[in-house]
Amino acid sequence: MVKHRQLDKKSCNVILFALFIYWVAFTAMQSYIWSPMHIDYNIVFINIFNEPYIVDYVVMIFTCFHLINIENRFQTLNDFWQCLPAGLVPIREEWAHSEVTMLVESIRLLHADLSTILQLFNNSYGPLLLGFFVCNFVDFTYIIYLMIYHEFALSNISLIQNIIQYIPLHIVHLQIIVFFMSIMVAASRITDKKYKIISFLRLIRISKLPVDLKNQVKMFMNQAPALETNDIHTWGFFTINLNLVISVSILNDMQY
Repeated sequence: MVKHRQLDKKSCNVILFALFIYWVAFTAMQSYIWSPMHIDYNIVFINIFNEPYIVDYVVMIFTCFHLINIENRFQTLNDFWQCLPAGLVPIREEWAHSEVTMLVESIRLLHADLSTILQLFNNSYGPLLLGFFVCNFVDFTYIIYLMIYHEFALSNISLIQNIIQYIPLHIVHLQIIVFFMSIMVAASRITDKKYKIISFLRLIRISKLPVDLKNQVKMFMNQAPALETNDIHTWGFFTINLNLVISVSILNDMQY
């Protein structure tokens, strides 16, 4: 009835390979521009876990992997819902009344189960994402200060030499933005998919439906307010969506 949605293995491998190449190229460029006086185990260890922050890669990849999987499952439920007849009115020789009722009940139960999985994701990944966003925001702010107020204002070398010397910091600056946006876009897409069925429900005239189908729609609508608490958040501190971009931008403007 619907398209089977899942992560393409080939696409995942391409993304992981591209990130690995980027990490190797960045580390080599950083070592060339800021070459150490001597090389030992401590220098190698610092270069591996310093910029471009290999821990951030792990957090971003695993978080986006789970979010995209959950999004695909919500989208599958939306696809099943769109297969139903308009207004949930059974169509003779195509949809029996019992088939419509059973599919609506299955979608409702699966929708609740996916929302529960989303709550488990919040409880497990919430503290991790809170630390990820706070630490990266502090680092983001420090990099801006270092490049603009400290180096550009106090250094006697030319602007072009300064920019070339701090190319790695510019790249880290962009990397933080990309990682932030990747997680926020994935979380926002889940929210859109989760509430899309609710918008379908509000267009149904339940007064014209049979009693058992009417009860299923009412139960679906009654469980909708409880699902609003399952939006992706950082352990209850703030909700992760595209509105967070505006909040971070305003906070940065207030600081500078």
